[in-house]
Amino acid sequence: MIKEWNLLRILACVSIVFLHSMTLNKGQITAGNAEMFNFIRTLLCYGTPTFVVLSEMILANRYPLGLPSNFWKKRIQFIFLPFLAFGVVDALLDFKLSGMALPENLVNNLVFGMFEGYFVLVIFQFYLLHYLVTKLKLSMVWFLPAALLVTYVAMEITPMNLYDPHLMKVGFFSWIGFFAIAFVIGKHYDVIRETLQKHRLGVLFVFLTALVAFYISHTMIGYNTTVTSRRADLIPFVLSVAAMVIAWGGNIPYQGWMRTINDYSFGIYLLHWPILRVIGPKLVPLFESSVVSILVLFAVTLLATVTSIKLLSYLPFSAYLIGQTRRVYKKRPARPEAEQSAS
Repeated sequence: MIKEWNLLRILACVSIVFLHSMTLNKGQITAGNAEMFNFIRTLLCYGTPTFVVLSEMILANRYPLGLPSNFWKKRIQFIFLPFLAFGVVDALLDFKLSGMALPENLVNNLVFGMFEGYFVLVIFQFYLLHYLVTKLKLSMVWFLPAALLVTYVAMEITPMNLYDPHLMKVGFFSWIGFFAIAFVIGKHYDVIRETLQKHRLGVLFVFLTALVAFYISHTMIGYNTTVTSRRADLIPFVLSVAAMVIAWGGNIPYQGWMRTINDYSFGIYLLHWPILRVIGPKLVPLFESSVVSILVLFAVTLLATVTSIKLLSYLPFSAYLIGQTRRVYKKRPARPEAEQSAS
């Protein structure tokens, strides 16, 4: 277990639950607070890119030379099947709460990922990219800048509606830059971690600079006020958060509640939104203060989600619904000396 990975996963997971708790309260926000409210929501969108980046960081660290023979079977069982299960849950909720056509919604969710579980399709594209990069031995010297350019162009095109918005949301071209960065970090993790920990104050400065730059871009310049993770100006903040956790995470005590959220993080990602959709409309009107409403909704949702996952975990087939709830990492396979020295 690498502590920084767990902390980054916890932070991303909790941020997304908090973001969606804010989303359910947006009707309560006054005009005077709307600008800051939307800025915080947009900032919290870093959670999904961080979650998918972490998946590739771990993959590149554990399997820098290629994927093991049983890789796809396990991922289909414990990641893709839960994606399908919650695609059905989301479609049923849409039918129940909004009267949306069930057959069409099922196709949209299960085939195109048109619900909050879409990130699973992004992760599977990362798996495929990892296979191709290691199989073809592609050099990051040219692949990394090329991938970043593709992602930047894709994210800049999205607000102009030149392409299908959902295709831009799920398609690899909007995420390939994140993949390349995560591959490099994961493959050279020991060296990068040592460097970041030696320059902690510098990492803190970069984080604060990225935060201020994003505020200027979002609020002062008004570059793009859309609440979405597919923003070119969010990329530096995502990377700075990861760098902060890697540099400073070793100083944070790892407590029991953190272990629970870490182990249940995948299930929390999938289950929290259906729970929010059910309890949110009932809880939000009970509070006059939007701040109190957000905090209560966040706490209740997180508690209800964790409790539900705990109860579901007792079912013999629970791993196919909510993923595996215990994280056990195998020791990284040794690399040939020539590969270790390669950049």
